[in-house]
Amino acid sequence: MPWEHVAMKDPTAYLKAEDVLEMIDEEPVLRNKLIIRMLFTGGMRVSELCGTLTRDILWDENCILIPWLKKRREPGKPPRKRKIALEVGTFQMIADWINLRRAKKWRLRDPRLIPLNRKRVYHIVREAAERVNINQVGDPSNPHYPHPHTLRHSYATHRVSRSQGRIEVLSRIQEAMGHSDLLTTTSYLHTDPGELHRGFDEVWDGVFPKKVATSKG
Repeated sequence: MPWEHVAMKDPTAYLKAEDVLEMIDEEPVLRNKLIIRMLFTGGMRVSELCGTLTRDILWDENCILIPWLKKRREPGKPPRKRKIALEVGTFQMIADWINLRRAKKWRLRDPRLIPLNRKRVYHIVREAAERVNINQVGDPSNPHYPHPHTLRHSYATHRVSRSQGRIEVLSRIQEAMGHSDLLTTTSYLHTDPGELHRGFDEVWDGVFPKKVATSKG
C-alpha cells in the first residue's frame, strides 16, 4: 500500500520517543499497546509484525524471529527469518498479551502473535496518535497521517541518531531492520540536523576562524 512507504520519502516524518511513549500510555487496549511498542522498539514492517508467530519468541534471549519478507526466497519456500532484540518491558507485555489471549480464548488456533491484518494495524496506530493530538507528521507543506511505517521510521531515526555514525552500530541497526544496503540505514542520519554537524565541525575546527553566520536578507 502507498502509505507504507510515505515516511521514507519524507525524512521529517517521524515521532519522538516521548510521543510514542505517550501513545502507549494513553492506549486503553493491551493488544494495541503491544503493537505500538513492538513497531517502535523492534523497527519491523507492519507485514512482518502481522506475520510473526508466537512460537518464534525466544524467551531466554529476549529476542524474536520475524519473517524477512523483503528477502528474496525460492518459490514455494517459507520466508527467511531474522532475529531482533526487544527490551525487557516489551517482552513482559508480550507475555501479558499471550496470557490475556488464552484467558479470553481469542483466536487460539491462529499461530500469529498479533492475529490482525495490516489495515487494522494501520487504524490502530492512527487512532492512538490522534488520541494524543498527533494528527499529522512530516513536512507541514505536505503532511500525512501517522501510520505503522512512521513507527519504523521513528525507530531508525532514534537508534541512528545515537550511533554517532559508528559503523559497527549502524551495521547492527541494518541487520535489525532488514536493510539490504547500509546506505539505506545511514540515510536516517540526515533526519537530525545535529547529526550532520557531529564530527564534521571537529574536522574543520581550528582551520578557519570561527564566525557566526548572518543572513544577508
